[in-house]
Amino acid sequence: MNAGRITWNFFRRLFKLPPGLSVQKRRQYETFIHIHLIAVLALALLVTPLAVWLGGWPLIWGAGAGLAGGVGALWVHQHGYINASVVILLSVFTALTLIGMLTYGMLSGFDYYFLLIIVVIYLSDFSSLTKAICTAGFLLSMSGLYLYMHICAGPLSLVALDMHPLVSILNLIVVTLVAGAMLTCVGRVARHLEYLYRNSAAYDSLTGALNRRGIMAKSECYHRQGWSYAVMVIDVDYFKKINDIYGHACGDEVLRHLVKCMRESLREGDAIGRIGGEEFLVFLREMPLGGAVFIGERLRSRVEKTPCSVNGVTLRITVSVGIAVSGADLSLSAVIEQADRRLYQAKRCGRNRSVAHDTVEA
Repeated sequence: MNAGRITWNFFRRLFKLPPGLSVQKRRQYETFIHIHLIAVLALALLVTPLAVWLGGWPLIWGAGAGLAGGVGALWVHQHGYINASVVILLSVFTALTLIGMLTYGMLSGFDYYFLLIIVVIYLSDFSSLTKAICTAGFLLSMSGLYLYMHICAGPLSLVALDMHPLVSILNLIVVTLVAGAMLTCVGRVARHLEYLYRNSAAYDSLTGALNRRGIMAKSECYHRQGWSYAVMVIDVDYFKKINDIYGHACGDEVLRHLVKCMRESLREGDAIGRIGGEEFLVFLREMPLGGAVFIGERLRSRVEKTPCSVNGVTLRITVSVGIAVSGADLSLSAVIEQADRRLYQAKRCGRNRSVAHDTVEA
C-alpha cells in the first residue's frame, strides 16, 4: 500500500503543471512530459539491455549516459524549460545513433534512431525555420557518417555478419515502439486538452456551474426532445449591498455558497447555470409544477437557514425564485421569460420567496 501511495505521489508531482502556462505552453508541457517519460523508460528497459546483450562497452556507456541525460531532461522540463529539455533529448538520441553506427556498423539498424530525432523535432515548439535547419543538419550529418564509414573506416567493433539482421530487427522494434508510444501520447494529450477547452467554454469559472451558453445548450437539447420540464430563475436578494459593504471577494464567496446550496437541494440530473451577475437558471427535467414549487421552496429555505461565512464574517443571505413549467405551445425562451417575470414578482412582494403563478396587479 505504501509503494502504491509513493508511486501515486510520484506521478502526481511529475505531471503537475507549473503555474502561469499559456494554452500553447500547456499543450507542449503535457506532450513532452509524456515523451520524456517514454524516452527514459525506453532507455532503461530496451536500449540498455540491448547494449549489454551486444557487449560493446561504448554503447553500454552511451546507454547509461543517455539514461542519465533522459532523467536530466525530465527534471529540466519539470522546471518549465521545455525547449532546453528537448535539446537534451535530441542530444541523447543523436549520441546513441552515432555510437551505435560507429561501433556496430551501418547494417546494425542504429540509424533507425534518426527517425526518433525527426519525430521529436517536429513535435517540439521550435519555429518552422529551426525545425528545417535541424532536420537538414541531421540529414547532412548522417550522410557524412555513411560516407565516412563506407570509404574511410569500418565499425570499431564488428558484430558477426549473421547477427546484423537480428540486431537491425531489434532496433527497428525499439524505434517503432518508442515512436508509436510518443505519437499515441500526443493524440491523448490533444483529446484531453480539447475536452478541457470544451468544458471551460461551457462552465462558469467562479462558481463551477454552467455558464449561459452551457445551460442554454443543455436546456435546448432537452426541449427539442419534447419532454416536460420546469425552470427556476433565482436571484440573490440585496446582492449589490453585499458587494458594497463587504467587497466583491465576499460577493464571489456568496455566489459559490449559493451554488453549493443549490446542488444539495436538487436532483443529480438537474442543471444549474449562471446567466447573470447574481442570477441563476435551474433546469429540472420531467418535473411538474407542484414538484418544482416543492424544490424551489426547499432550496430557498436551505439558503435562508445556511449562513455563509467569509473571513470571519457570517452572512445570512436569501434568494427570490421564479418558477415556470413547459407547455405544448411554449418555446424554451417563453418558459424562461415566464419564470423571470415571476422572479420579479417575488422581488416586488418582499423578496425571500418563490412565485410559480402570475399575479394580477390592481
